Amino acid sequence: MEFPEPTVLVFRTSIESEKDIKIVTHYLNNHKAIFSWNLDLEDWENILRLEVVNTIFTRDIIKNIKRLGYECEELH
Repeated sequence: MEFPEPTVLVFRTSIESEKDIKIVTHYLNNHKAIFSWNLDLEDWENILRLEVVNTIFTRDIIKNIKRLGYECEELH
């Protein structure tokens, strides 16, 4: 069985604290298209990196992070 090659998506966010991370963890850990993720709170843009399958839509990630109360914008 062949698996799709993962893609890395990078976002600027307003996620700033460990409390914020706990809020988004449930969504990110339970999303079937996200293999792994990390959040760099030491970067001034609070960078969220996702390793995903190609079928995921960036706009859905942004919409759902915003629904949780945080700003989220894809970086190119």
